[in-house]
Amino acid sequence: MGLILDSSVLVAAERQGKNARQMLSTISAKTSEAEIGISVVTLIELAITICAFMKASRRRRELLC
Repeated sequence: MGLILDSSVLVAAERQGKNARQMLSTISAKTSEAEIGISVVTLIELAITICAFMKASRRRRELLC
């Protein structure tokens, strides 16, 4: 059996100033779960956010040139 995390865990870690590795290490230390993963919905949310960030960054660069 394992532990599936949703986006609220990632948001809480970011608010605490932790990166993904630090967040996973903290959760791993506090639980006895052998496997920790993220839900598919969280993965899609992250992908959409990253794509939006990349598009915004590209637009800013184009405006500066």
